[in-house]
Amino acid sequence: MVEYPVFFSILFFISGLIFGSFFNVLIYRLPENKSIFKPSSHCTECGKSLKWYMNIPFFSYIFLKGKCYYCNARISFLYPLVELFTGGIFLSGYLLHGLSLYTVDFIIFLSTLLVISIIDFKHFIIPWSILIPAFLWRIFFNIYTNRIVENFIAFIVGFGFIYFLMVFGEKIFKKEAMGGGDVYYTAFIGFFIGIKLLVLMFLIASFTGMIFGIVNMIISKLRKKEISMVIPFGPFLSIGAVVSYIWGFSIINWYLNLCGVY
Repeated sequence: MVEYPVFFSILFFISGLIFGSFFNVLIYRLPENKSIFKPSSHCTECGKSLKWYMNIPFFSYIFLKGKCYYCNARISFLYPLVELFTGGIFLSGYLLHGLSLYTVDFIIFLSTLLVISIIDFKHFIIPWSILIPAFLWRIFFNIYTNRIVENFIAFIVGFGFIYFLMVFGEKIFKKEAMGGGDVYYTAFIGFFIGIKLLVLMFLIASFTGMIFGIVNMIISKLRKKEISMVIPFGPFLSIGAVVSYIWGFSIINWYLNLCGVY
């Protein structure tokens, strides 16, 4: 097992916390069409600007006990959670791939999935502005790894398949069954993971989405509340993408061995 310098591990994790703080800005402001640069960080309740020591990723939340210093309003736990997740993404990328372009790809892809998943779950939208920088990166990386043709095919197949499901669902259910954002988001994921893992990704996404729907139905019945049948599919596409991107080929090989193909 390769041992990695502790210094770089800490550096990547702290960098992830910092980027996670920026991702919180994107998650909060983009759906509301607000500038991500102005105004500076402030309390969403009282509007007071935060001093630098109130804006330290993750640690300020702990020091402030999850409340605004000025008005004592509760700070959403989502903020430190996003920062911790991003720190974990950065650290995991380094531990898996060391100092390489594969680490950069890992960080960009999983960070994009994280931001998109939260925005889609909260607002039912998938912003183009988040996907485009990652997509441009992947054009370069696919050329570098000689996978541009294969992954472009996956892009087309992903787009076409989900578009077909969207149109077919509207014909059957007489209403929107899948959002247009899911179409280009699937194509985007295909451009990263390739045609071989695209099917696995969609199977995992469908399975996890179904489980969430069943659990949501059970909880709603127990609480005697109206069941919401509108569930964003983006977060489940992200789950399928993460599993396929990291463990996809191992899962496929395990399944083929189980079936006696190998």
